[in-house]
Amino acid sequence: LLNSSTILLLILGLLSLALIYYSFIYKPHQYFKQHGIPGPTPKPIIGSLNLLNKYQLDILAFFNAAFKDYGSTFGMYFGLKGFIVTKDLDLLKLITVKHSDNFIDRSERDGILNIVVKGKQYSSLFDSRGEEWKERRRILTPAFSGHKMKLMEPLIMESTKRLAEKVAGYAESGESVDAIEMYNKMTMEVILATAFGRAVDVQNGKGGRILESAVKIFGTFATEGEHSSRIARVLNFMAISFPKLMPVFRLLVRHVVIGDAMDYLAKASQEIIKSRKELDDEKSAKSD
Repeated sequence: LLNSSTILLLILGLLSLALIYYSFIYKPHQYFKQHGIPGPTPKPIIGSLNLLNKYQLDILAFFNAAFKDYGSTFGMYFGLKGFIVTKDLDLLKLITVKHSDNFIDRSERDGILNIVVKGKQYSSLFDSRGEEWKERRRILTPAFSGHKMKLMEPLIMESTKRLAEKVAGYAESGESVDAIEMYNKMTMEVILATAFGRAVDVQNGKGGRILESAVKIFGTFATEGEHSSRIARVLNFMAISFPKLMPVFRLLVRHVVIGDAMDYLAKASQEIIKSRKELDDEKSAKSD
């Protein structure tokens, strides 16, 4: 028979477990309900991740189904972390324009694809926060000025023409085609041409090491198509849901999904920046 001390300890243990469950699992999932925001009922710990699995991790399909069930704005949970999803244009305008100063940060996850160059770790713009995000955004914004975009226009138009030719060919033959995959290839082709200075005919299946690396990295975030990676998508969802375990997810993505692709692109970018600086110095010297 259990003595009174053992019984008391068991009761205290059960009460502690109940308190932990209420504070860290149950209560976080009540936020949207308390504020009158509709959405799917979350499961303990996993939140709405079970619904994503239902749609085979196709988050757009999940969103479209949820919009039909809950309206233009709803709340959902990745694990214990809540997200508000909306397609209300007036609300989006308030967030991105009128009150943009209050919405400068993205998810709290600590960079699942941090860049490591010569032993030093860098986070991307997507994973930067606060003043670091503001500073990087300030540095990058001039690259997308009207003048710079005009300089990129011929490269973009070249890829667009190739896409139009492929679409016309499919239309003439009546052959079915994966439109998302076509646009993914065209987008990757433009990125390689404008950001890396490499003319690669991705739409016609050409490429090399730089394309292989880009496919691995962009596939980490792709939701559909040839370049998507189911393992990476699972790790991304888990990282968003359980940010405390980010170091583990980052190691898995780096070693299982992308390998040395990020290092290769980082080094390629440094070489491009160096060559462009040397070219600018040569032009300056000639003008002097």
